[in-house]
Amino acid sequence: MAIACSCHGLRDGEVVEAIRDGAGSVEDVIESCHAGSSCGGCVPTIARLLAAEQALEHALGPVGSASAA
Repeated sequence: MAIACSCHGLRDGEVVEAIRDGAGSVEDVIESCHAGSSCGGCVPTIARLLAAEQALEHALGPVGSASAA
């Protein structure tokens, strides 16, 4: 997987996990896993991953950790 946030060494999958665990906005992702909290250079990547996960959930229903319970 690609690096989403180089400042914190977070991969795309870690950001997606935060989204699937309930982070519904870029600000929620920043609070959850700290991606985007330093230089902010990864905020566009976070927004892209968030939009993709939201589109997937809209199409298929809840996906990931939150739905596994």
